[in-house]
Amino acid sequence: MSRGFSSEGPQGVLGGSIWDEPERWASAVDGSACEICVRGEPLGVVAERPTTWITSDTRTLSRGYLCVVAKRHVVEPFELVGDERAAFWEDVLVAAERLAALVRPVKVNYEIHGNSLAHLHAHVFARYRGDRFVGGPIDHRLELVENVPLEDLREALA
Repeated sequence: MSRGFSSEGPQGVLGGSIWDEPERWASAVDGSACEICVRGEPLGVVAERPTTWITSDTRTLSRGYLCVVAKRHVVEPFELVGDERAAFWEDVLVAAERLAALVRPVKVNYEIHGNSLAHLHAHVFARYRGDRFVGGPIDHRLELVENVPLEDLREALA
């Protein structure tokens, strides 16, 4: 079993269901119970930049997946300030650009949720003609598939 970024967050929690536990959600939002903050970094780091970590996993929802994770604990992108705000978005775009150069998708999709893991992170998904998400959004309930080798992602992001 892989222990990359897709393993982050409270287990068994689907987007938003943790909101029914106000104390648990509050400790996730303030960072005191944030798994990333408690550990000091997210799982599955494949590259590090001054303001973010770029993570992945060996098994993901799409072949060609990265997740850009803010180093400072915030929940919403608008909580970032000044240069940190610009750097986060630059890192998302750099990750996407290098992923696209590596796997040559038809399109790159971007998602920000934070419904269960209350630490700002942006998912970056490579999309392909005929992939299993055609006609709908990325479905996070589906079985994971083999990702691009992590070493290839590391090299592309170096």
